[in-house]
Amino acid sequence: MDKLAESTDGGETWHYLGGAGWPSGGKSWFPYFIDTGKADTTAKTWFAIAQDGGSAIITADGGKNWVKPKGIENLQHPHGNAGLYQNGKSLFVAGMQSNNGDGVFRSTDLGVNWTHVSETRGGVVWGSPKTVYAMWGWACASCGFDDGGPAYQTSPQPGDTWSDGTLPSGLVWGPNSVATTTDGTHYIYVGSMWANGLWRYVEP
Repeated sequence: MDKLAESTDGGETWHYLGGAGWPSGGKSWFPYFIDTGKADTTAKTWFAIAQDGGSAIITADGGKNWVKPKGIENLQHPHGNAGLYQNGKSLFVAGMQSNNGDGVFRSTDLGVNWTHVSETRGGVVWGSPKTVYAMWGWACASCGFDDGGPAYQTSPQPGDTWSDGTLPSGLVWGPNSVATTTDGTHYIYVGSMWANGLWRYVEP
C-alpha cells in the first residue's frame, strides 16, 4: 500500500490517508507541510511527491482531497531523494517526468501553480533568503556515477536565473537530504551525499 500515514497522538497510533484525488501508482512518498502562516491551516496543508509513477500532489484539508498542482502534473522524485524548500510564499521543488519536463519548479502562491525555472535536472532543493540551491542524485552506492554527476546549480533569490555551481573534486554524487541552520551571520548546510558521506557548506 503506497499511501501516507498520519499520527495525531505523538506516534502511538497511525492511520492511512488516501482521499479523493490520490493518484494511482507511485511509491516511496515524501510528504511535507506547507507553512501557510497560520498554525491551523498549516497542519492540514501538505505537499507529497513519489517516485515510479503517481504525481506531485497537494491537500488543503488534511488529506481528504488531493489535487495535482498546475505546472507539475506527474512530477516524480529521483529514487531516494526529494526536498521541498519554502521561502515565504514561494516554494521550490525539483524532479523528473512531469508534463513540463525535468528540473526545478517554483510556486509563488503556496503550491497552487508552478513554473519551470531550470531545466537542469535536480532532486533536492534548499536555500536561504539569499540563494536557492539544487542538486541531482539518486540512491546508489557504487553505480559508477556515469550519468552526469550531481548537476549542482544555484540561483539568487527569487530563483529566476540559474547557473552551474562549482563543487570540490571529491563530491561526485548528489544528496539524499540537506539540513540547514545558521550561526546568525551565515547559513550553513550539511548534505548527506549518496556514497560520498557528509559534506558541509557555509554560505558567504
